[in-house]
Amino acid sequence: MRGLSADEAFRIELEPHRRAITLHCYRMLGSLEEAEEMAQESLLRAWQRLDERRSTGSTRAWLYKIA
Repeated sequence: MRGLSADEAFRIELEPHRRAITLHCYRMLGSLEEAEEMAQESLLRAWQRLDERRSTGSTRAWLYKIA
């Protein structure tokens, strides 16, 4: 995204998926607190693997795979 830092562009791209990823983690873990923590860890891993995202199709599917 033009004119944005990499951090801002990443946040704007992934923020709409945060709730869905948290819900996905909740279904796996059964605890909202643990799900929120896992979702945060998943977003951190996504940031670390951002180059991989460029070669895949769906952002949401990519995030689910990481979670």
